[in-house]
Amino acid sequence: MAKLKVAIYDAEKGYRERFADYLMNYKANEMEVAVFTNEKFFCEALEVDKYHLLVLGCGYEEVLTKVSALKVPVLVLSEYVQNYVKESVGTADMQIMYTSKYQSMDVITRQMQLMTEKKWQQKEVSFIGRELEVVGIFSPVRHELQMLFSLLYAKNAARTGKVLYINLMEFSGFSEMFGKTEYDLGDAVLQIRQDCIKPERLLPCIYEMEDFSYISPFTNPENVREITGEDIRRLIDVLTEYTEYQIIVLDMGMNVTELAEAFMVCSKIFCLGKTGYLFQAQMKQFFSYLEKMVDEAFSERIEQIEIPCQAKVICGGANLLEQLDWGELGDFVRTKI
Repeated sequence: MAKLKVAIYDAEKGYRERFADYLMNYKANEMEVAVFTNEKFFCEALEVDKYHLLVLGCGYEEVLTKVSALKVPVLVLSEYVQNYVKESVGTADMQIMYTSKYQSMDVITRQMQLMTEKKWQQKEVSFIGRELEVVGIFSPVRHELQMLFSLLYAKNAARTGKVLYINLMEFSGFSEMFGKTEYDLGDAVLQIRQDCIKPERLLPCIYEMEDFSYISPFTNPENVREITGEDIRRLIDVLTEYTEYQIIVLDMGMNVTELAEAFMVCSKIFCLGKTGYLFQAQMKQFFSYLEKMVDEAFSERIEQIEIPCQAKVICGGANLLEQLDWGELGDFVRTKI
C-alpha cells in the first residue's frame, strides 16, 4: 500500500530536525516525509507534488493563509496549545487542527493518522479477508515473566511483520512501566460493541513503541471480567479487515471470562508453566478444563513451555525491553518466533 505523503514546514531548526528524524527512523515504512525550512520552497513544492497531510510548525501563521485553497488536511504544531487538540476547523474540503508541539512524538503521529483516517478505509481488495496470525500467551500458574515474555515476543516478531500487542491482564503493571495513555482497551471494546462499527474510531486506542503497536490494558482491572470471547473475536475481525497488522499478540490474564472462546481466535498459544509439584498440579487442572471446552485438534495449537531464566535485575525506564532483549530472556524468546 502507498505510503502517507507528509510535507513539514517549520522555521525552528532544532524542533524540526528532531521531529523529522523521529518520522524517518520510526515511521519510514508508513510515511514519506518532505521537510521545508523556506516558505517559498514549501509553497512551490505544494504546486508540484500532491501530499496527504501538511504539518506546520513555527511560522505557520502566514503559511496557513497560502495553503487554505488546497484540499489537504493541515496539522498545526503550536507552543500555545496545552490540550491534545485545541480545535478542528475548516470546510469539508479542508480540515485544520491545532495541537501542542510539546507532546511525545507518539501522540503527534497518532493525531496525524487520525486526520488521514479515510486512508484506513481505502484498503486494496486483496487485503480484505486476509489471514491474521493471533498469538495467545497465558500462564495458569501466573508466571511473573508472562508480560515481559509477551512484550519481547512482540518486539522480535516485529522484525518480520507489523505487530499489535493487546494486554488482557489485571494488575499487569504495564502503565507503571510504560506510562499511562488517554485511551485503553475499554475504549476499544466500547467501539466494537457499537451496532455500526467504525474502524477509524479504534485508531486513537492504538499507541506505538519503537518496534510495535499496542493497546493499553483496562484502567480498571474489574473490566477484564466484563470482556467476552465475542468482544475479542469482533476486535480481531475488525483489525483483520481494516488494518495492516500481520501479527496480534494477546497477553491474557486469569480473569478473562469465556477463556476457552478467547483461545479459539488464536492460531497458536504459548502456555507458560513452572517446575514444581504445585505448579504441575495447576497446569494439569488447566488442561483438564481445556479438554472439556475445546475439541482435541485444538491442542495442536498449544505449546507448553517453561522459561529457563529469571529477570532478576530490571531497571525501569524507556529502555526496559532493550535491556531484556539482549539478555537470557530475549535469547529464549527468539527461539519461539
